[in-house]
Amino acid sequence: MLIFLTRPLGRTQIFGTITFGLYFSIWLCFLCGITFPNPGIASATEKQASIFIKMKSNDIEGSREFTKATGIAFLELGLLPSDNRTIYNFINSRNQRSGNLGSLGTDGSSESFFANLTEYSLANGRRTLLVEPSLVLKNKKRYIPSLKIIALPNGEVLANVSSLDIEFSSNLEDFTVAASTLVRHAARQLQENIESPNFLSRMPWFEGERSLDVSIENFDNCSLQYILEIMETEFPGFIELQLIKAPHTDYAKFIYRTSASTQRIVKWLNIFFLENRMLSGENFIILNQSSDIRIINESLKNSPSLCASR
Repeated sequence: MLIFLTRPLGRTQIFGTITFGLYFSIWLCFLCGITFPNPGIASATEKQASIFIKMKSNDIEGSREFTKATGIAFLELGLLPSDNRTIYNFINSRNQRSGNLGSLGTDGSSESFFANLTEYSLANGRRTLLVEPSLVLKNKKRYIPSLKIIALPNGEVLANVSSLDIEFSSNLEDFTVAASTLVRHAARQLQENIESPNFLSRMPWFEGERSLDVSIENFDNCSLQYILEIMETEFPGFIELQLIKAPHTDYAKFIYRTSASTQRIVKWLNIFFLENRMLSGENFIILNQSSDIRIINESLKNSPSLCASR
């Protein structure tokens, strides 16, 4: 039986992999003459929905960078945001028709954007999703990132998530990791709250219902439960988790039923550990093949505690 060891990935490698994969995919699509769905996300409902991203507030340093990282995370997951200028053009055209000489700029408040997007949704008869990333200053240059997804025109909140606090830095690595975590978690909540059963089937990582054998080794019980909680509540495509055996306190094996590919599960696990300041190849390794995943704590004495970061 052939087992593959994922290459140890540090912060820079994972950040580079996410960015390179996104831009390579876009370049390949244009090269082959493939066009993206128009507009918005890849059919999040039976009636195609559009998704728009608007930062809750741009007053905090790093807000624009976090908005950009959120957009990239949506693209990487397979959800395609629309350009906010669509809304500004719609409102400005309406104003011109009504004789209102004022124009709407691209830096309007989130409140006015919410109202304008609601009007746009009603006028077009199309369900629209508003994504509101947010940064709350914790202390000095540490932030608590969060993200909310609101369905318009009815205003229903479909997802509301937050992540571990991060530090603002010019290389944007923390923003990239936090945005990937938030978007992944939000997609999991959409899976629970959105009406269409086809929501996930159009994602590039969707493989249909399947079972994976997942073992977690050398982690204390608190860390093991934390990993399982994340895989169950934050990984899109999750269906069911069933314990197979747990002969020791630091070892357990499970059947993990999901519609996501093994490769995507491994990627999400790497990002999860990175968010918790654990490095692949130093603190943990992930062994995987098509339907088996082993998550192994490599440095029992020096490994950061997962529960301590919660």
